[in-house]
Amino acid sequence: MDRQTVILATTLTVLVGLTGLQAGIIQSDQNRSPEQANGFEPVTADSENNVATASFYNQSIDLMYEDRAAAKMYLDYDRDGSFDHQIDVESDGERHNTSRTVTLGEESYGLYFSYSDDAGRTDDGQLTLYKVTRP
Repeated sequence: MDRQTVILATTLTVLVGLTGLQAGIIQSDQNRSPEQANGFEPVTADSENNVATASFYNQSIDLMYEDRAAAKMYLDYDRDGSFDHQIDVESDGERHNTSRTVTLGEESYGLYFSYSDDAGRTDDGQLTLYKVTRP
């Protein structure tokens, strides 16, 4: 092979590789949820982590968990240590989903939670914020 053929073959191989890499990155971004794309990861408060901070869209709230036979679960929108909303909990040992629309600053957000608690046990409940949307 002459030198030009080797250079052309090498250049084409590199271009094909870069094109494949770019396609993989684009596909990976398309598979991400809007929450993941905005840096949001699910956050859980439970008996081991009584206060968990969730950050999304440049905002933060605290999930608060009070361990007892029938657990209490709260949201602290301004993160001042006192709750702003108490979640109505069914303490039947099953996993439940609930959602709430809140306004933080000038923006509204849809907050989606799952929780579980068994009134017959302690140290078993948890509250997870798993999704945040902007309507």
